[in-house]
Amino acid sequence: LLARFVQQNSTTHRLLVTGAALDEVFLKAVLPNAEFLALSGRRFPLQRLVVAPRKVEDILPLCAQLICMTLQKDGGNILVFLPGMDEILRLQKLVEEKQGRYAPDLYIIRLHSDLLGEGEYSQDNAETRSSPHARKLYLSSLIAARGVTLLGIRYVFIHPYARTTFLHQSGLDTLGEEPNNAELNANEAGRGGRTGSGTVVYLFEFDDSDEALLELEDSRKAKLPGRHGDRGRSDVPK
Repeated sequence: LLARFVQQNSTTHRLLVTGAALDEVFLKAVLPNAEFLALSGRRFPLQRLVVAPRKVEDILPLCAQLICMTLQKDGGNILVFLPGMDEILRLQKLVEEKQGRYAPDLYIIRLHSDLLGEGEYSQDNAETRSSPHARKLYLSSLIAARGVTLLGIRYVFIHPYARTTFLHQSGLDTLGEEPNNAELNANEAGRGGRTGSGTVVYLFEFDDSDEALLELEDSRKAKLPGRHGDRGRSDVPK
């Protein structure tokens, strides 16, 4: 409706659509006469690493190990994207069991829609009263992929699944997990490297070339919604 209105009033109105991972084919179908401009460069470099366990159940222990290694060897805040509250609590427990040796002043912040009370916003929940010098570890659902601005993020860890609501054949809504699509991967990775150089760690095998992104999107569309099995296919480095 908005696009049609702007087209009908092109002498007085303009429409600008921006995003980290826009679907060019879809936009050209909706806005056939619009120009599409893609900027692939970044102001700060963003390194991408793949550390994929063979089993899904090994993702959280591996992530906790990598977080502690990062706390010991490098600075900056850390953001971890997880499917839901269960994974957030489990990873927090794993990190707390190890963090004393690496970062006793670490401040762990959980970001999830279930933690927001009436009148609260995700941004308010992200802005803590901890010491400005304390390192922060954000454990978040996909709420931090779009609606929250987090400062000083040096490392981003990305879980391969996102929890979402599906329409069951009974007609009732049900929770399930699906693999991240290309747009979500791009939005989550984009949280790093905003104010300085950053590193994104994919906890699953991932290729971010244009061809691979197209294959990933085609594969996602071909799968039925629900929980999927093991996706990791490479060994964890010793």
